[in-house]
Amino acid sequence: MLDACPHVTLIVDRQGKIAFANHCVVDVLRYQPDELVGMPVHVLVPDPVRDVHQAHVEAYFRNPVARALGSGRDLAAVRRDGTVFPVEISLSPLDTDEGPQVLVHLVDITVRKGLEAELLRQEKLGAIGRLTGGIAHDFNNLLTAISGYGELARAGLAPDHPVAADIGSLLDAAASASALTGQLLAFSRREAPKVEPVDWGALLRGIEPLLRRLIGETIVLRVETSTVPLSVLGDPEQLRQVVVNLALNARDAMPGGGTLSIRAAAAADGSSVGPSSRPWVRLTLSDTGTGIDSATRERIFEPFFTTKPAGLGTGLGLATVQAVVANAGGRIDVESEPGRGTTFDIFMPAVLEAVISEPAEATAPEDDATRAATGRETILLAEDESALRVVVRQILTRHGYRVVETADGMEAAAAAVAHDGTIDLLLTDVVMPGLDGRQLAARLRSERPSLRVVFMSGYDSNDDGDRLGGRPDRVIGKPFTPDELLRTVRDVLDRLDPTG
Repeated sequence: MLDACPHVTLIVDRQGKIAFANHCVVDVLRYQPDELVGMPVHVLVPDPVRDVHQAHVEAYFRNPVARALGSGRDLAAVRRDGTVFPVEISLSPLDTDEGPQVLVHLVDITVRKGLEAELLRQEKLGAIGRLTGGIAHDFNNLLTAISGYGELARAGLAPDHPVAADIGSLLDAAASASALTGQLLAFSRREAPKVEPVDWGALLRGIEPLLRRLIGETIVLRVETSTVPLSVLGDPEQLRQVVVNLALNARDAMPGGGTLSIRAAAAADGSSVGPSSRPWVRLTLSDTGTGIDSATRERIFEPFFTTKPAGLGTGLGLATVQAVVANAGGRIDVESEPGRGTTFDIFMPAVLEAVISEPAEATAPEDDATRAATGRETILLAEDESALRVVVRQILTRHGYRVVETADGMEAAAAAVAHDGTIDLLLTDVVMPGLDGRQLAARLRSERPSLRVVFMSGYDSNDDGDRLGGRPDRVIGKPFTPDELLRTVRDVLDRLDPTG
């Protein structure tokens, strides 16, 4: 009967010797049952408490009652190969012909502990994500205002004016800050990815020159891709950021130079990350750097955790990598030892027969096109951030538009009622006190069915629209440039079917 127990079952005598072991010890402890019989039970106890374990055995037999061990503390056992793992242990006294003995039930709780740790981690990440998402939203408002005023100031200067270069530096800094908020939003999962098939090979070929510049001449870069497309579903920009972040991490681990190898290939065994019948793609990045100790390895994906000196790292690089990969339905594994380098393996579901184009470089907007993004229509503007509201109004009025400026949803609704003429477009923030942008758009469209609607969102360029009954015509993500704002407004106003 004891041999049929689904958990490790032992009988131990008062000398601490194992008198019986059931078949479960084979899978859990890596011993054969007859090997354990006659051995001291402390061979299954980790080193830190092994020396005092016999004293615990003797204490138990002085008061042999049924009990569960480890109340309020964690217990562990050790396998034949030395692996330590978490357990639950219960004891029951036995009276036998050989004298008093104890029945030991040992349950491997590795999986449960892993699930508990993952749940705790997700709760922690969720709390941090809500915080960072809120910060990013407010920061994006400020960045849009900074960029807008900078562009307006530069537009009034000759290209060779000495102040124009300073304004350009300011705008570059704002763009860098915008990239940081993008990482915050990707990490907090509040920025909806632009999902499309992405071929890892095409992506790597497109950014290889950038990677070579980033890692420097002392590091050898080896990129290996397949002639067959290895496509996954994801946001191309976010996946590029994944590779860049990992490459920068490798660069910092090789201050004296080394080799960074990047390889994309079909996963040999998708069963470790999902259904075995589904094809997977593996992206591997290996460096010959300093490596990572086990304590650091446990924390590298924590947001804001960094081993770099103060001011030299945000602690968001690897947290963002993990968030992007998880959002795409994949996973990331890491193997590393001090002095032996680090390998990151990213597994993502494959997309078959996808036609992927090589990444194209962004081109600067033409001045003529910018000048064409003008108009004389009336725009109702609703934005509770005053600095952003003022700069948006200035951008629009300088390009011919008439703007009714309001500070929140309720004020905008009242202004729409009081306005005698036509309102061609509602340009509104999404998150506002009282009446938010979604509610405002729904109310005004019930009164003005032909009204065009553009959302300005610091969170998400897709989800905000999807949650609105009567979706907006466009969502423009903050921070945006004056050119992006003008093009968006003009495109929406030029649509023939305002309800389409």
